[in-house]
Amino acid sequence: MKHGQLALIDEIQKIHEELRLIMTAVQAKTLFELQKKPLIISGDTYHWASQRGFDVSIFSRR
Repeated sequence: MKHGQLALIDEIQKIHEELRLIMTAVQAKTLFELQKKPLIISGDTYHWASQRGFDVSIFSRR
């Protein structure tokens, strides 16, 4: 809201482009296919989740 409607539209377009690139990289034709792709969590996100008791390995086996 701070930057207005045009900034919001720009941000949505950036997210759309990033999602398109990710889907191309993992060969997912639909969002449903993307949701089923294995996911490797590493770095700060891995450490944050592990410290809170989340088993992030389940995402790499889906």
